[in-house]
Amino acid sequence: YIGSLQQRVKLQTEHEQTILVADMQGLTDNTHNPSKVSSNILNVVADYLAVGINPAQTTITLQSQIPALAELTMYYS
Repeated sequence: YIGSLQQRVKLQTEHEQTILVADMQGLTDNTHNPSKVSSNILNVVADYLAVGINPAQTTITLQSQIPALAELTMYYS
C-alpha cells in the first residue's frame, strides 16, 4: 500500500486517472509461463480495489486490450 498505490487512491479524487494492468509487459519476465501472467490479472485488479481504487473514479485497463500500444511498439522497435 505504501508507495504508488497510496498515491493513486488519493489522486483519483483530485484528477482523472487511468491505471494500466501491464499484462504484455509481464510476459517479458514470464515467457516460459504465460499462464502465470493471465492468472494473476484478477489478483492485481482485486488488490487495486482492496486498497480503495474506485472504478467509478479511475479507469482500470488491460494493456493487451489496447491495440495501439502493440502497434506503436512495433513502429518504435
